[in-house]
Amino acid sequence: MANARTRFDTIQAYMLRAHPSVSAGALYNRPALLVQGQPFAFFCFNAMAFRLHGRLLLQAQVLPGAKGFDPLNPDRHMPGWVLVPEQHFLRWDRFTVEALRCMSEALDGRFSFAALAYAPPAPPAPPPPPSTPASLVDRFKRAFSSLSWTTSRPGDPVR
Repeated sequence: MANARTRFDTIQAYMLRAHPSVSAGALYNRPALLVQGQPFAFFCFNAMAFRLHGRLLLQAQVLPGAKGFDPLNPDRHMPGWVLVPEQHFLRWDRFTVEALRCMSEALDGRFSFAALAYAPPAPPAPPPPPSTPASLVDRFKRAFSSLSWTTSRPGDPVR
């Protein structure tokens, strides 16, 4: 059975053979795949990191164990990078090809990874105003005055 590094080496050999623009290199002393000197996929922590955008980025991020990633600081998240763990290594080949496409689009100027920078979350909605005792009494009266059983007395005919 193949391990994660063997799977990466197989994918790397295929990408170098099938795509002349792809070269092998290193990103922070980790094996990487580069196009025009820019990394788009690399191997680290028995997982593979990809630089994706759009639907593919979302598909990679929802895989169990996958997380946003920063190649320089693994504890942070850099827009566009996602670390896909070893348990999903059968999907690595597709993500590698798509990461090459995404990086080619970025290098051609058709896409900018800076567009993936996250905006700060919207502020929470303000809480509703607190109920005053008078408004609570009014709501209680309205709720119970509409019920027929509150106005009837024992022995009255049923309406």
